[in-house]
Amino acid sequence: MPLTPAPRLTNTTASNTEASGHWYELLPNGKTVPLYPEGGVFGMRQARVLHKEGRCIMPSVTTYFKELHKGYLHDVWMPQQCVKAAWDNPELQHKDDWLKKVKAIAFQQTDDAATYGTAVHKALEEWFMDGTVSAEYHAIVKAVQELFDDNGWVADRLEHCVSNPEVGYAGMCDVIGNTIDGQPLVVDFKTRKSKPGLSFGKYNTDVAQIAGYGVAHFGWDFLEKGVGANVLISTTEEGRIGANIHKNKDMHRHYEAFRGLCSYWQWTNNYFPNVK
Repeated sequence: MPLTPAPRLTNTTASNTEASGHWYELLPNGKTVPLYPEGGVFGMRQARVLHKEGRCIMPSVTTYFKELHKGYLHDVWMPQQCVKAAWDNPELQHKDDWLKKVKAIAFQQTDDAATYGTAVHKALEEWFMDGTVSAEYHAIVKAVQELFDDNGWVADRLEHCVSNPEVGYAGMCDVIGNTIDGQPLVVDFKTRKSKPGLSFGKYNTDVAQIAGYGVAHFGWDFLEKGVGANVLISTTEEGRIGANIHKNKDMHRHYEAFRGLCSYWQWTNNYFPNVK
């Protein structure tokens, strides 16, 4: 079945050839841009330098999330992957080389998942912009199109950078738009493993991220009137997607928790984006 061409939209970010940045700058003209230094890394040290110059440099929403301890992931899964990789690869004698190899093997599946996620985002972006879709991602794009149509969602901006200098965070939102009823809309695409017959999982950070983007772009009213959704795309079942559509009371509660996390991160790192 042929796909209905999506409305022609404009990617509001200068370049989407890389993953979302971890730091953003709010320019004097009101535009928020990701910081990608060529041939280097932009981190806390560089942020402090620019901040001292009076520039508004903010961490991403996901940078704040790294402050959270992720239970099973950190306590069980990651140590298991390192032990397995070390057991299977004892042949290298030089310690530094061996450690690098073990680490690379241990987290290869994580790197592969990130690469696939980037490719899926790119495929969806191309379809939204001009209706282009490759055979490889046809099933995913078709499922996303049907989801948007069934829910009356209309995309307006893609890969759009948003920021909230009052709280001190920024990020790149996959879709900013509205519903056919006129409600403000924020959608974030995520690739995840799934199992037949079981629903996709829901994480607190999913809701907080949507709420953060919504408040940054639409203001506080988003928590009362907006529609936020994570569109989940399976990496293990071809063409399967799901959607976690968040209630306003949930977004309000998670946003308050996220604000607390921002305050904690800023305190522990002694970096306050909103203080000149």
